[in-house]
Amino acid sequence: RTRRMPGLDDIARRRALGIAVTSPARCAAGLHDALRKALAGADDGRGAAMLRHALVAADAFPGDCSPLALLLMNAVSLDRGQGMYVPAGTLHTYIGGTAVEIMTNSDTVLRAGLTVKPRHVDEALRVVDYEGDGGVRLLSFSGETPGLSVHGRAVAGAMNPGIEEFMLSWCRLPDSIGVRVGEGAGEESYVELDRGRVRVVLCVSGGARCETTAGSLLLNPGEAALAPAVERVRVFPVPNDGDCAILMASPAI
Repeated sequence: RTRRMPGLDDIARRRALGIAVTSPARCAAGLHDALRKALAGADDGRGAAMLRHALVAADAFPGDCSPLALLLMNAVSLDRGQGMYVPAGTLHTYIGGTAVEIMTNSDTVLRAGLTVKPRHVDEALRVVDYEGDGGVRLLSFSGETPGLSVHGRAVAGAMNPGIEEFMLSWCRLPDSIGVRVGEGAGEESYVELDRGRVRVVLCVSGGARCETTAGSLLLNPGEAALAPAVERVRVFPVPNDGDCAILMASPAI
């Protein structure tokens, strides 16, 4: 997100961001080389990380000055299992890695740059929050499982940003084929989703079998299903597919 830079007041930050995302393509000539030169002379630390991110963006979007906007933003690295709550009005971009993004119900996404999709620069600059941290918070999974019942050797947790619109739950379902005698053999592992909340169930690894009174559905990694609020849904691991990991997005419980 945009950050408070030494010697820059609010007007200067707005002006600097505006120049970065509105300058024509001809102004980007030499940007890649300039960033590489600046990185070579930078001390290893936060400044170097920001320059590296800008260089990655410049490689991905040649002829675009928008990578300069990253020099006005905070660099945040998330470890596996971590998340970040990003409120509306927060300018942000993704540099690398794999993540799940959950948005509130909205038909408005304002893009200022670093995209092949339509941009809405003027409106984006108008609504960007330039002050403080804007409510951005780092999150991690807790051991609480509201709205879920875990059975057998299943393990689950939840990441709740403290708003009504959404939360994220996860569950690991061990493959029963690999369970040795005395370690839960014969005890089926599954997670049961309570009624009353619609959910999107995403299979991350292994295979998942979703069962309702209407039937069952198999999910491979990268596939998702909508679990309606009126149904009680059970999710099982698919035998011989290894441990199953699923993510579940829902309104807060």
